[in-house]
Formats: sequence, structure tokens, C-alpha cells
Amino acid sequence: MKSLHIIIIFFVPFFLMAQVENRQSVISSGGNQGNYGIYTSQVTVGQTANISHSVNNAGIDGTIGFHTMDQNNEPIADAGEDFNSNENSLVSLDGSSSYDPNGNTISYFWESLDSNISLINETTQNPSFTAPEVTAVKKFKFKLTVFDGELYSIPDTVEVTIRDSEWEPVVYTNSTVVYGIVSLNGIPADSCDYVSAYVNGECRGMTEVVLLNGLAYAIFNIQGGQVELTELKVYDYSEDKICVADQTFTTNPGGDLGSPSNPIVINGNCINQNGIYVDESASGNNDGSSWENAYTDLQDALLNGANKEIYIAEGMYKPTSTTSRGIFFEIPDGATLLGGFPMGGGTRDPSQYFTILSGDIDSDGSPNGNSFHVVRLNNISYALLDGLIIQEGNANNINSFARSRGGGIYSYGSNFDLVNCIVRTNHAIFGG
Repeated sequence: MKSLHIIIIFFVPFFLMAQVENRQSVISSGGNQGNYGIYTSQVTVGQTANISHSVNNAGIDGTIGFHTMDQNNEPIADAGEDFNSNENSLVSLDGSSSYDPNGNTISYFWESLDSNISLINETTQNPSFTAPEVTAVKKFKFKLTVFDGELYSIPDTVEVTIRDSEWEPVVYTNSTVVYGIVSLNGIPADSCDYVSAYVNGECRGMTEVVLLNGLAYAIFNIQGGQVELTELKVYDYSEDKICVADQTFTTNPGGDLGSPSNPIVINGNCINQNGIYVDESASGNNDGSSWENAYTDLQDALLNGANKEIYIAEGMYKPTSTTSRGIFFEIPDGATLLGGFPMGGGTRDPSQYFTILSGDIDSDGSPNGNSFHVVRLNNISYALLDGLIIQEGNANNINSFARSRGGGIYSYGSNFDLVNCIVRTNHAIFGG
């Protein structure tokens, strides 16, 4: 039984006060006249006690009765441990570990922190929801607060990871340990991204990327007891898209693929399947559908490039094969131009693979016959130019407002971004 000391103070006749440390209230009554005195007694919390004392020097007894009460403490919310589930399944949350230290009955209040999730029975101990379809993996967070009739708890949260069925690994009796460095289009992956391994379309392993010293690592097992060819995929969480790795790997059951000191490179090639490909060295169907069948002329891609991504391999691209200076690269609305791919496709690296848009249409090295503009944007709501070198435009027509400005890029009423671009050796009368 818990006990405490009571300090009782007699001040004057008819006045009596009792103090109980850390208690909410004390009710006291009784007492005789006499000199003041200080008395200490030990009582049990929650019980009533009568205490009799004598005043020190007057010989008069005084009797006091009091009852002590426990302070109400706030309840404790426990939303449970984080867990995984599959898409389209009924998922139940568990608040059964929540409690009230004073033994009071508690009420439950759950809240989804993601607007596209609706909870069923959100004021019960175990609410539920139907897991949505996801591209690969998505995390959803839920908050629980409990109430004991007087006080609310500090909220607690639980995170539920929902997986696409194709990202649920199959377990075998043996496996290969993978040590890899992960990137997306040559840029280090993020801590929210995932890597998965597939053999004949079956998921054999998956892990979340871990960041360490500026690099993104994936360490996981590829299930399987035979030597098999494995395809790796990287899920870009922020962009919600799956990127297939540049190369396949052969498993080593019971052994390793890579090592801590020499990890394999897992680069997700995040090229949009609906994008347009440009490669001046391509020899396929010239329809822009793939690297093999890429357009050889950037102008063909721009004609169909509104609201699309255009992937451009390294090389020199000019607005025209003629000497007509009024022809330029007209950027369509919503287009994203991504340069810096190697010829034939592969991992993008604008610092190594130079995609050059040049206005030197007469190829004489002199600016006199160059295009008035290399690139033009006219009333564009948005466009992105990334990984391009724009050079050798010459807006030198003094008799034209437009053709005397913006030798490299001429923009009128447009919104666009330049990323990883170099704009050089352009000329104009009023700004190159």
C-alpha cells in the first residue's frame, strides 16, 4: 500500500490546515482551542484517518479527520508497432496496448494522416481500412489519441507500409546476399526508395535504401537455390515510378553479389515509356519510340513533344540542315528536354555525354551565318531544359525587335527552368 506523511499545522483557535504533498485535495474538520503546533502523521492514500495530538504546552488535545485523494494522470496512447500489408487487403489497426494509469475507462480517437485513406470505426480500439492499390510500395501513417473522461493523451502514431503484390518476395531455402550502391539516372537514390530483385518475373527480394556518407546502399537477400539471371528494379518513391536497372546480374546462392568494400552498382533507368528518344547516331525506324528507333533530328521530336519527356543522346543538333537563319528549336508547351545520354542509350550523365544544340548551321565557325536563335519559347506555360549545351546563336538583325535579342534562348511570355545547362558563345545586339 502506498503511504505518505501528513503535516498538520495548528495556527489559532478555530483555524486548522492540513497539507498533503502532490495530492489534489484534502478535507479536514474538528480541532480544539489551544496554542499552535506542527504535527506529522503517516496515513494510507485513499483512506480516512483520525489523528489525535496534544498541543505542546497547553495540555489540550486536538482531533482531526481527513481523506486523501489520488491525482488523475493522463492516459497513455499506444498505436502499436509499424507493420506491412498488401494492397486491396483489409487492414486493422491495434490500440489495445493503450491504458489509463488510474484504471479509468478510455475512449479511442484514430485519425488518418493521409487524405486518401478513410478509416472504418475510427473511435474504436481496432479500426480498419482497405489498402489502396500502389505502384510498388507506399507508407501510410495513422494517429491515435485516447481520453479518460478528463484528460487526453499525448498522440501516438503507427506507420503501415502497403506493397504491390509484385513487390512481395517469395522465400526459398537458400539466397544470395546483395551489397549494392543505388542510383536513379546516375543520381544517388533517396532513403525512401526501394530496390527489388526478380527472376522470371517473380519477386525474390526487396529492401529500402539506406543513406550513408552521401551514398545510397541496398543490402538484402535474393531468394533462390540455383544460379539464375536476376533483374533489379528501383522504385523512385517521390516520383512514384519504377525504374529498371541498366544491367542484370547472376545470383550466387550461399554467397554474395558484391561486397561491403566493393558493392555492385544498381542504377535505375527512369525513362518514361511514353517518352520520345533522339539520337543522331540511331539507324532504326526513326520514329522516336526507343533508343534503337530514335529520331535522328531533334525537330521531329519537338513536333510531337507537347507535355512529354524528350531524351536526347550526346551529339551535335542543329535547327536546320539549310542555311536559313530564321529556323530555330521551338520548344512545345509542357515539354521536358533531357540531354546527357550516351549514344544508344544508357545511364544519363550530362557531365560526360554532351548534348549540344548549335546555331552554326553553315558550319563555318563564324557567327555571321548562324541562326538568329538556337532555342525559342513563345507563350509557354512551362518547360524544362536539362543537361543541354546551347551555343552559337547570333541575333544580329538590327531591323527586327526579336531577331536582335536572345541569340542562345529567346523567350517571350514563357515560364521555364534551365537545369544542368550551359549557354555559351551566343551573340545579340541587345543581349545574347
